[in-house]
Amino acid sequence: MKIKILVDIAYALDMLSILEVKREVVDDPRVKKEYTSLYKDISAQSDGKMDEIMASAEYRELYDSNRRVFEAVGEAKEDKVKASEVDRLNTGRWLAKNKLQKRFFNSVTDEVKV
Repeated sequence: MKIKILVDIAYALDMLSILEVKREVVDDPRVKKEYTSLYKDISAQSDGKMDEIMASAEYRELYDSNRRVFEAVGEAKEDKVKASEVDRLNTGRWLAKNKLQKRFFNSVTDEVKV
């Protein structure tokens, strides 16, 4: 079952970049389908900015942050990375989301990092 919820666009783009990482790491048609569906949903609601967003340094930074978090979580499963390192990378991801939201939509995200 799927539901639609209201989230900051940076949050939705974060989900998209996570799916992009997964799409590159695993060969699973479900991931590709979910990525395509989410891309279309975000694009339809992004005030015509999707191409600019996807080509931006801010989106690339968000993608790179998610890639590093994904890799660190994999290493943490084998105790090769400390939890503090994963947390630091996740904080960087949060900062990247905020930077993207600020640049393209002149607002900050509602997400509170604790």
